[in-house]
Amino acid sequence: MASECEQRRDVLTALRIEVSRDAMAKTNARSAHTRVALMEATLRVAAASGIASVSYRRVVTEAGMSLGTASYHFDDFNDLLLESFAHFVKKVEKRYRKKLREVSTKDELVEAVFRVIEAMSTDEQDTVLVLTLYSEAARNPDFADLVKSWSKEVKSSLAHVVDDATATKLELIWDGALLQRAVFDHGLSDDEIRQLIRAAITEA
Repeated sequence: MASECEQRRDVLTALRIEVSRDAMAKTNARSAHTRVALMEATLRVAAASGIASVSYRRVVTEAGMSLGTASYHFDDFNDLLLESFAHFVKKVEKRYRKKLREVSTKDELVEAVFRVIEAMSTDEQDTVLVLTLYSEAARNPDFADLVKSWSKEVKSSLAHVVDDATATKLELIWDGALLQRAVFDHGLSDDEIRQLIRAAITEA
């Protein structure tokens, strides 16, 4: 039978383990918060001045952190850029996935796709970041993989109402409308975009 001293030692050991776990959890939470803050700062710099202007120094200045913080939380500068845009994609996916998966009719799908286009095109930072992501994907295989993964996720959100070919057409309309609204003063009207979406769905 364990002595009173041994029992007390076991209790103290268990307490130390619990305290250590709590401390580790708090450290991990702070670390995750810092990573997100650095990624958000990276996205703001990229949207405001272009991806070529992004640097460790500009990012930490934007985030209000020390230079060593960025290099501690990311393997290298390319890792920071890629993780930042992956973070952006996840945010956009989360924002619109529910709306797309809730539709049950083609009429609802027309309106849901249009609302996504409308929301994205009226957020200047989102628009710039999407176009920056596509531009970088044209020359960087890692960014290309990110875009392909995003495309796959979008199509999976539409799979319950349209086939893959139709989802591809909708994605093309989505991207084209976003680009047109970002660049041209006089693009297609809301009703004309809805008509394009409806035509793509009806052809299926």
